[in-house]
Amino acid sequence: MSKNLIQFLLLVSLALSSSCSAVKVEYDANAIIIDGQRKIMNVASIHYPRSTEQMWPDLIMKAKDGGIGAIETYIFWDVHEARHRQGTWNFIKFFQLVHEAGLYGIIRIGPYHSRRNHLEIQKEMETFTTKIVNKVKVDKLFAPQGGPIIVAQIENEYGNIMKGYGAAGKKYIEWCAKMAVAQNISVPPMINTCNGFYCDNFKPNNLKKSENVDRELDRMYHGGTKPGCTSDGLYITASYDYDAPLDEFGNQFAKQANGLQLVNGDDYSFEFEKPVSLEPGANTISLLSATIGLPNYGFKYDMKPTGLVGGAVLLINPAKNMIGLTPNTWSYGVGLDGELSQRLFDPKSPNGNVFKAGQVPTGRPMFWYKAAMGTEPVVVDLLGMGKGHAWVNGKSIGRYWPAQIADSKYCSNICDYRSHYKK
Repeated sequence: MSKNLIQFLLLVSLALSSSCSAVKVEYDANAIIIDGQRKIMNVASIHYPRSTEQMWPDLIMKAKDGGIGAIETYIFWDVHEARHRQGTWNFIKFFQLVHEAGLYGIIRIGPYHSRRNHLEIQKEMETFTTKIVNKVKVDKLFAPQGGPIIVAQIENEYGNIMKGYGAAGKKYIEWCAKMAVAQNISVPPMINTCNGFYCDNFKPNNLKKSENVDRELDRMYHGGTKPGCTSDGLYITASYDYDAPLDEFGNQFAKQANGLQLVNGDDYSFEFEKPVSLEPGANTISLLSATIGLPNYGFKYDMKPTGLVGGAVLLINPAKNMIGLTPNTWSYGVGLDGELSQRLFDPKSPNGNVFKAGQVPTGRPMFWYKAAMGTEPVVVDLLGMGKGHAWVNGKSIGRYWPAQIADSKYCSNICDYRSHYKK
């Protein structure tokens, strides 16, 4: 064995062993500083809730083999507190696996709402942040404790929208910074970030060390599956893709598929007509709408209208006489009762039909299928099913829409997230 090879192996061994010992993490205007040495590393985003726990070791090792030095992930408030003050905390296991792989970790605690001051939300935000920080400290996952985490983020990509809120936006972000520093996490807190997919013109703040915030540039490495009814900025209903080198299933170098091109804007109207039969006395009229993606970022995104937000509702009899129902009392509900109550997933429930070939309900409004598939891996071909929603053991794995593909002739130049779809 040559002397150079011995030196190389020794350096690798030292690098891996040092990641398991306590280190001092600092930063300046140029780089992160670990034990006195400036580090510039490739950072990969792998969002742990978008894959199963069984997939995590393989995803992390593929990132490492691809030259990644640190793994970063959001901490998902809605996952860990699906109910107020109740939740699970499996992100700890994810960072432990990152540590075992000899990589650094970046924890993006958030919990972001990207808006101006809101005292009640800020109170909940601080409570959640403190809970996450304390759990990380208990499991000794911060780098000065011997763990992998070298940076912690508060809020999320706020610099793009802060100006819209004026003085209130600046006051809010100053509160975020003070709250983060008060957590005494022993690693640099960070606010200003940019996902690599949108970072063509990203210019991080040239911050002084006294401001106690750092910055980060990363890219999506594994998009995974988006559960429930969520979708990303590209309106892809199945995967949080963003040109990640690993596809939804963790396979390498998969061919990138175009997402759906949909109506995207605040002003879109249409007319819907359907014959109805009314009974004598009081009748209840329900209108079901499905939104592909709710706004989750941008200036006053929480104030943008979604779903059915207006328009006249009329009853028209065969003689063309009209009765206006718009002034009547209307309520707005989110989700389906059967899903929320979990009764549709009960094996003893009579609701639903066992799927059989040749019984695809073409042209019917809604249909529910259930099937038992055993314990072996299985692939379900949903072509011909139109659009719908799929659950496994009562857990949503997202929506499918295999029959709705955008016609490329309506694209302005090329069909991607930057161009307009003119139809």
